[in-house]
Amino acid sequence: MWVGLLSTACATAPEAEIEVDAPRIEVTALGMPGTNGVPNAAWHTWKLTIANALKQPLMQGDVMNPNIVKVGKPELGGNEELFGHLLDCTVGAMDGNEGMVLGASSWAKQGLDDQVIASVMECVIAFVNDKTVGVDILIAGSAFNAQEDHPEFIHREAVWCAHTRSITGGGVIDVSVDVYPTTLFARGCGIDAKTALEQRYCSEDEEAVANCGLNYGGLLEHSSCINVGGSGHYECEGKPCTMTWLTDNKPDWCQPPPSPPM
Repeated sequence: MWVGLLSTACATAPEAEIEVDAPRIEVTALGMPGTNGVPNAAWHTWKLTIANALKQPLMQGDVMNPNIVKVGKPELGGNEELFGHLLDCTVGAMDGNEGMVLGASSWAKQGLDDQVIASVMECVIAFVNDKTVGVDILIAGSAFNAQEDHPEFIHREAVWCAHTRSITGGGVIDVSVDVYPTTLFARGCGIDAKTALEQRYCSEDEEAVANCGLNYGGLLEHSSCINVGGSGHYECEGKPCTMTWLTDNKPDWCQPPPSPPM
């Protein structure tokens, strides 16, 4: 059903170091590459549906959960790219190989626990951005499978920590994400990092920004998040989170939003 929407998980490879001329630092880039461009409106429309569906088996016999099928239907406000990335982050091609997030391939037959759900949400969040379509992005973190060297991704963007809030004994009623941009991203961006990330994840509309569930945590290097030993492997307040890397430290969403019409 979803053939053609999914990418193949990377094979394990040794970690490699590269030197960046400007700024002059040594970095490593290990993770899962992809291209973002999921409309933020589609993500915010369906994130609660996705979070609740992740608590139940994806497959109902030979039929996929109809609530997830709706996520990919444009006529219902869905988005095929969002649908594809969700499956890529979880069950992969359902051919016996793991999806991108450790433990998430079991979603085919059973619901996932809260920590895996948070990692899946972070994985999908990495692809959200409708200001520019086709921006290459790398996802890294201890929650991801088979990570490979991708030395073209030399700019660390931010660390993302997703959270869900549920009714006692009931479903998910809120999805939010804390974001911690790197100092290098903040320096390279044409506008302040907070505004840039709001454009990327929320929109340029003030009301949408206020209600999109993005919590700006300040610069990563000044936060309580700690590197736990891997390239892009961070924990924030004891929770494993996800880092995004870029090939360009000044992507198009790092531009001032357009002036409102007169």
